[in-house]
Amino acid sequence: MAFSETMSSLFARLRGSRYSSLPEDEAGGQGQGHRERQAVQGRRHKGAIKLGVGLVSLAIIAYLVWNTVNVVDHPPAGCDTPKDGFQCHANTSHLWGQYSPFFSLTFAQLLSRHGARDPTSFKSLVYRALVARIQADTTSYAPGYAFLRTYRYTLGSDQLTPFGQAHMFRSGLHFHHRYRALLHDPATSLPFIRASGQARVIHSAQNWTAGFHAGLASSSPYPPPPLPYPILTIPEGPGVNNTLSVKLCPAFLTGPASIVGDAAQTEFLPTFAPPIAARLNAALPGANISDAEVPLLMDLCPYHVVASPSPDAPLPEFCTIFSYSEWQSYDYFQTLGKWFGFGPGNPLGPTQGVGWVNELLARLTDRPVRDGTSTNASLPFPLGRRVYADFGHDNEMVGVLGALGLGGGGGEEWVRVLVNGRVMGCRLGRFVDSMKFAREGGGWERCFV
Repeated sequence: MAFSETMSSLFARLRGSRYSSLPEDEAGGQGQGHRERQAVQGRRHKGAIKLGVGLVSLAIIAYLVWNTVNVVDHPPAGCDTPKDGFQCHANTSHLWGQYSPFFSLTFAQLLSRHGARDPTSFKSLVYRALVARIQADTTSYAPGYAFLRTYRYTLGSDQLTPFGQAHMFRSGLHFHHRYRALLHDPATSLPFIRASGQARVIHSAQNWTAGFHAGLASSSPYPPPPLPYPILTIPEGPGVNNTLSVKLCPAFLTGPASIVGDAAQTEFLPTFAPPIAARLNAALPGANISDAEVPLLMDLCPYHVVASPSPDAPLPEFCTIFSYSEWQSYDYFQTLGKWFGFGPGNPLGPTQGVGWVNELLARLTDRPVRDGTSTNASLPFPLGRRVYADFGHDNEMVGVLGALGLGGGGGEEWVRVLVNGRVMGCRLGRFVDSMKFAREGGGWERCFV
């Protein structure tokens, strides 16, 4: 499963402060379920944001410079080129305000979660055992539930699915199309690419580069570099400095901060799961499905969708036995886990993203990384590139997005942030100044208390 809901409301509320809660109307839904969510929100910092679980998520950070150019009355032939941008009729076209097609794109940074995957090995064991128990204990199956009698668990473990591979290919193709103006120079046409060391992340980066390569091959006037593209793989594991998979903060991994997300979900579960469990148990006599098992059964819907060889196939029956309002509650339940587990709802969540933000600042300013958290000084970290692409996990992405506090300001250069296609921006100077939280290490010292 993947991470795809928009975070524009998050940044609107992060502006001017480290963290903030979400408005109560972003949980979705109405009626009793909505009122119950409001009650939980009142007790837990007034709610969480719509992060959710989707198919893939991208946080693309692009740095635009609006240049001052010499006005010419008679532009040369070929006045609209990838290298120089739109120079046609420059005596007037650069004076059309927001309608002018003229700008110069100088930098793009991609931060992507891996593509859609199978369940983790642990979750696969849980799902398989749950289905086996239901089948062993159920005495009859109501209409609409008979598929469970013969269902066999066939999902894989941990690996990228064909659906996820195709999605990452399209992501690379789309990225090339959006930022091809940066790729006119053969010496700088390839992004500097990094991937966290888990197999599905590496495979995601490889599929993304294949899509990027396809775009480059179809539009470049010169032969593109051959595949495979170089990918710097950063090992994962406890004690390893890796900004794309942070496992260095004891207080976050095993201390009080490690249970905040689970506690938020546990508190919300009774507001939506009991009626679902009661309905399932009435349809499946003897199954004795608990409230905690309701989200597990619902998990099987998206996992089967992304495991399907055809993305437009009919929804699996694990999807259709739940109503729209029940899916809204499930979505909010998962959102709570991300927001309080890894995002600004967790006292150490955004601190886990500080290392990557400091790497971004180094790339934006062409200055060496200054960071005392999770960066790895033993690995290559080139500066002066036009395009960078990093591949990791959704949990770390939530921390990164929490550590990015955006604000407006003066100056000539802009930082532009695209999250799932939605744009936010501020002046470069104000953006760098606003990164005080990341530059000073966030709350890293509290990780070892």
